[in-house]
Amino acid sequence: KYEGAEKAMLNHVDFTAKVGEKIAIIGSTGAGKSTLVNLLMRFLDTTSGELLMNGVNIKEFTEKELREQIAFVPQNRMLFEGSIRDNLRFGNEHATDEEMIQALKQAEAWEFVSSLEEGLDAHVEQKGDNFSGGQKQRLSIARALIRKTPILLLDEATSSLDNQVTTEIESSILDIQNLTALVVTHKLNENILKRYDRILFMKAGVIVEDGSFSDLMDRRGEFYKLFELSV
Repeated sequence: KYEGAEKAMLNHVDFTAKVGEKIAIIGSTGAGKSTLVNLLMRFLDTTSGELLMNGVNIKEFTEKELREQIAFVPQNRMLFEGSIRDNLRFGNEHATDEEMIQALKQAEAWEFVSSLEEGLDAHVEQKGDNFSGGQKQRLSIARALIRKTPILLLDEATSSLDNQVTTEIESSILDIQNLTALVVTHKLNENILKRYDRILFMKAGVIVEDGSFSDLMDRRGEFYKLFELSV
């Protein structure tokens, strides 16, 4: 519940993400998806209940300890002035060029970075203003991936990208072994949704459905209705 608000933004949200699971979080605007992610990052704290990581309440972790476990990419991730290399090393200061290139490929960013005259050393203006929204999102995802944290949170991190590029990025993430990924998305691509271990479908601050793509389609409930309308 937000401070000063009469109603709670999330109610009775209860789920477990196992190590290595890939989970899509889906729901309309105002469903509580971003609030859930913000709780996981401790940008907000729970007003009741608790969030556990490996059985430990996340409030017991320092901010540094928590950030070492979780890489987070919001919708409007900002870059800072410097080079592409500098921005990537902000995620991992010891990253090699090989590791940077791998992360850029996973984020579908290497093609445009390699086409730049200075490549990894290409200049980045403050907030990344010399790049398009989609390019900034891809660089931000690469910066998160290069950290190689156990947990990855993406909150509409591909909103500026077309469905094909989004599919390629999500496919790369789904292929990463032992990475627990929670991906907030509004893009209902059947081929990619089928690859997620689970889908959490949220409505009005509640997880109303939890299961694989085929499970939710067979139930013909809220997710099924939304998916059918989007096709």
